Amino acid sequence: MSNAFYLILLFCSAYLIGSLPFSYLIAKSCGVNLFKAGSGNIGATNVMRSCGKLPGILAYLLDIFKGFAAVKICLFLSDFFGFISAGWYLAAQVAPFSAIIGHMFPIFLKLKGGKGVAVSAGIFFAYVTLPMTAVFIIFLSVVFITGYVSLGSITAAALLPGFVFLHDLLAEKFFLFDRLRTGLQASHFLAVLSFCSLISVLIIIKHRSNINRLLNGTENSFKKKT
Repeated sequence: MSNAFYLILLFCSAYLIGSLPFSYLIAKSCGVNLFKAGSGNIGATNVMRSCGKLPGILAYLLDIFKGFAAVKICLFLSDFFGFISAGWYLAAQVAPFSAIIGHMFPIFLKLKGGKGVAVSAGIFFAYVTLPMTAVFIIFLSVVFITGYVSLGSITAAALLPGFVFLHDLLAEKFFLFDRLRTGLQASHFLAVLSFCSLISVLIIIKHRSNINRLLNGTENSFKKKT
C-alpha cells in the first residue's frame, strides 16, 4: 500500500477520535439535550452548567483524554507503519490537528461540536507538557478569579505559543532544562510552535461570540452575582 494511504489513515484516525461526542453522551445520560440547554454548545462547559459539576468534570477529563490519546495513537501508527523519515514523523505530530477538527465538527453530530479547548489541552499536554502545565495553571487562575471559563480559555490560547517558545529558548540556553524538553526535538520545534499558534488562533476564533458577550457584560459566569 502507498504512503498516501497510511497518511490518510493517520488523519482519519485522529479525526474519528476527536469526533467522539463524550459531552453530548454524558449530558444525554442525565436527560439533557445540549443543543437545547444552556449556551447550546456541545462542550464540557455547557455540561457543567446544564448537568452539574461531576458530569462536567467527567466531560472535561474525557475530552482532554481523547486529545492526549490522539497524539499517542498517531505516533504509534507512525512507528507501526515505519514512518521513520522526518516528513512522516512530522505528519504524526500534526495529525492530531484532525482530532481538534473532529471535536469542533464531529461527524457523529452533523458537524456541530465544541470549541476544542479541552481536546487541545490533551494534545498539548502530550507534546509540550511544561508549557501546557503553566498555561493550565493560568487558565484555572483566570476562571477562579473571574468566573468566566471562556476568558480563561481565550487567555490560555493566546499565551500558549509564547510559553512554548520560551520553554524551547530556556532549554537551549540552560543545560539544566534540557532534560525537561519532554521529547520535543529541535528539528520539529518550528512545526510544533506553528501548530500551537494555529490551534490557538482557531480556539480564539471559535470564542468570538464569547468575546462579544464579555465586552457587553452578558457572558455567563460561574460566580454568583450579588
